[in-house]
This record gives sequence, C-alpha cells and structure tokens, in this order.
Amino acid sequence: MASTDNLRQKRIIYIPHPYLLLWIPIWIGIGLRIYGLSSNSIWYDEALTVFLTRQSLMKMVSLLTTELNPPLWEILEWWIVRIFTPSEISYRILSLISGIFTVVVAQRLLSHFQVNYTKQFLAVCILSISPYQLWMAQDARVYALMSCLYLLGFWFIIQQKWLGALACFGLLFYSNSAAVFCVISLVAIGILIYPDKWRRMVYIGCASFGLFIPWFAASFGNNLSGSYFSGYNIPPVNAQRVLEQVNYIFLTPSISNPLVSTLLRLIHTSVLVVFFVFLVVFLVNTFFRREDNQHEFVKNSLAPLLILSLFPLIMIIIAAWFYRNGHLILYRSFSPLAVPLVILIAVYSNLKSKFSSVILIVLLIVNLSYHFVWTVQEKGGYLQETIQKLSMIDQPSTIIFHATANSLLPFQYYLSGATHYLLDADLPAWFLVQPLQQAFDIKKISPRQVPAGSFWIIWAKDAHLPPFVEEEMNELTNKCQLMCKISYPQAAAIDIYYCSP
Repeated sequence: MASTDNLRQKRIIYIPHPYLLLWIPIWIGIGLRIYGLSSNSIWYDEALTVFLTRQSLMKMVSLLTTELNPPLWEILEWWIVRIFTPSEISYRILSLISGIFTVVVAQRLLSHFQVNYTKQFLAVCILSISPYQLWMAQDARVYALMSCLYLLGFWFIIQQKWLGALACFGLLFYSNSAAVFCVISLVAIGILIYPDKWRRMVYIGCASFGLFIPWFAASFGNNLSGSYFSGYNIPPVNAQRVLEQVNYIFLTPSISNPLVSTLLRLIHTSVLVVFFVFLVVFLVNTFFRREDNQHEFVKNSLAPLLILSLFPLIMIIIAAWFYRNGHLILYRSFSPLAVPLVILIAVYSNLKSKFSSVILIVLLIVNLSYHFVWTVQEKGGYLQETIQKLSMIDQPSTIIFHATANSLLPFQYYLSGATHYLLDADLPAWFLVQPLQQAFDIKKISPRQVPAGSFWIIWAKDAHLPPFVEEEMNELTNKCQLMCKISYPQAAAIDIYYCSP
C-alpha cells in the first residue's frame, strides 16, 4: 500500500479523489486556450517562424545561427507543419499543449507542498484564466514551452529524477537565450535542497551546457556582441522598465477601450506594487523567525520557490545593466516566472498568512475582469480582419511597400500573391538580418523606386528606427490617405496608407 501511494505521489497527472474538482478550472483553462487559437492573426515574431520553417531543415538551422535565439522551437515547428497542414492552429499547437501541461504540473507542485484545497483552487483558477497564460499558449513562439520545461525541471529535481532534470536543462538551453538563467536557478535549487548531492547537480548543469556548446560557438559569439544590441532609442535599465515588463506577466497589456485600459492598468499596477511589498515583508517575516518547524518549511519549500521565482529576474537585470541595454528586460524572457510566483504566494499562505490569501483573491478578480474587456484577437492586432475590411486584393497587381519586415512578414503571410517591397535601408541587425532577408526572397527598393500607379504603404512605427526612416516615410506618405491603424500590445503600431495617382 505504501509503495502504491508513493507511486501516485510521483505521477505528474495523478489527482486523488478530493482534488477532482480542481479539474473544473483546468478544463475551463483548456477551453479558453483552444478558443481563438486560429482566430487571432499571425504577428511578426510568429511570421518569422512561419517563413523559417518553409526552408529546408539544414538551411533553416544554418540561418538561425545569425539570430540570437537557439533553434529548438523552429526545429519542432518544422516537423509539426510537415506532419499537419500549415495553419495558425498547427503553428500554435505546441504552445497550446505546453500551456495546458504547465497548469497540470503547477497543480502537482501545489499538492506536493501541501497547500490546502481552497488555496490550490484559487491558484489553479488564476493560472487557468490568466490572459497572459492564454496569450503564451496561443502564440507560435517558444515561451510557453520554455515555461513548461522550467517548471518540469523543478518537478524532476524534487522527485530526484536526474535524467529528467538533465533533459529539461538541455532543452532549456536550446529553447531561448534567456533560458540560461533558468538553468542556473534550477542548479542552485538542486544544491539547496540536496546539499549532499551538490556534485551531481553541478555535473548535470555542466553536461547540459556541454551539449549546448556547439550552438553557443556557432551563434552566440557574434550575437552577444554589442553591435547586435545597438540601435536607436535603446530602452534604459531602470526600475520603471522592470516594473512595466514584469507587469505584463500578470495581465495582457492591450485593451481597445483606452479608458478601460487605463483604469485596469492602474488597478493592476497597484496590485503589483502591493505584491512586491508583500514579498519584502514575506522575506523579513519568514527568514528571521527562529522556530524549528518554520526553518524546515523555509528550507524545503519557500527558499527553493523564491529562487525559482526571482533568481532569473535578478540575473536578467544584472545582464541588462552590464550591457547597458533594456531590451534584455523583456516580458517574454520573464514568462517562466509567472507560474512560480503564483505557486509561491499559495505556498506562503500555508503559514496562515491572511494577506497572501487576499493577494490570491485579488489576482483572481483582476485576471477575471480582463475577460469582460479583452479578446484574444487583440494579440494579433486584428490584422486579418483589417485586410478584409480594406479589401486588399491578393494579386500580383497589388503593390505593398513596407517600412520594415515587422509588417512585411505577417502581411505577406496573408497576402502571399501580392507584390511586397521592403524599404532599402541600413537598419539595426535585430530588425531582420541580411541572410534571412535573402532566404525569404525579400525585394528591397528605395521610396523613389516604388512603381507608378496605386499602391499601399505599411509603416510599422518602431521607436528604434533610425531618424532618416521617418523622414523618408513622411515624404512618401505625404500625399497618401491614412486608411487604418493597427495596434499591438507587443510590437510597434502600424499605419496603413493608400496611394493613388
């Protein structure tokens, strides 16, 4: 009997009878993640994956050495779109599965830390309906998978499944450039929990990095140089930047109604400030209490969760300060921290902290409120609907001139038959490196070479563009009609102009 109970404890998806009701919010979360999976438009980062996976496998991997991020996501997507018909659903199916599995693993961790049923239910509800979690699960990008691997690596460490931990570490390295901070955090957690096995954790960390060295040597040496991060209007490294980007992981940042958006942002930012105050009080209150049982609880539960939740954030901020570049402080890099933070609050509430329970309830209410004013289509900027509304015809005679590839790739995804041109300009590397432009067969012309006749101008107004781009685009659009604006929460807004003789 004891062995059976032990087996059930180690199975990730096993939930004993009293906790079957926890599957109600989980199933609601699954439904919310599936709903809108194909109805929100492809945006630039997703389109980049789409165009990369159209290449041969070896050529795609070679092209990715010119990008900052490792190739795991694109390799997986390359196989998926050859097994299934390429579509918004097939490109996003891996994120969907990762997002669902993350919630399940989170529930198992809450059970492992013996969080009572009510607070488990609140935490699972938050994770199931959080707009940010839905966003990541419906985005054809690696961040839902990275979050899942991070949480799963933590689970394997707790269960002393060392091969599973090694697999998660290795996959994390190959998932995203920011994942190195996640691996370091997991190694630190393993050493903290099992100090007598510190050598094993170091060996696992070194072995996983050893597997990553070939890619690091091929790609990161060049991409980590200062030139890759250079450009115009580089975001500063300060508390405001950190707060803004961390704020994203608790909510979806864009709502069409400006009044409602401002009000909810104010409420949510206030909650976030209170949450950080709570963390400070929590640290002081917990780590300076001397009871023996409290010491064991901190060592076995709270300290590992603190490292899991905050250590990558601290290291990313330090790296950004070192490079003097706020681009590194980005909400997507923080995606693995969102779930551990909720778990941390729930576990701390087991110390009979009424305040932490209030935080859970407030987070649930705020996240729930977004579902009355936000739709999944806002992530894609309603691009597909805008193209239909403007009657942009998908024919070679339709000429579309783009200021940057930020608009060209998603527009070409929906209007593949039209003729697309990109502004011929020397832009910072991270706007789309030359090897990728050549591989995607992007035609570049100056504004003076735009063919005569009627044509469209798509101007992604990125704040990091060189000043001369604005001058040229202003001159080009001077006699054209502004037809529409597209707003994104995560990318530059786009102005659409129509020019006729």
